Amino acid sequence: MHANRMFHVPTFMASLELLPTDPRFPSPAILHAMCAVGCLYTATQTQIFQEPIDTPCKSAV
Repeated sequence: MHANRMFHVPTFMASLELLPTDPRFPSPAILHAMCAVGCLYTATQTQIFQEPIDTPCKSAV
């Protein structure tokens, strides 16, 4: 929501087109943080908790 205050959008979008080895490519930490924050806005409770919490893990059965 406030990304436009932290990043100049046209410059940031242009930097995504560079090779990852280019020093002007965005930091992996920044990209990871953006993905993590995006998950907060896209996940729903039904996607996160599909089974009751007290149900044993399927791999443990």
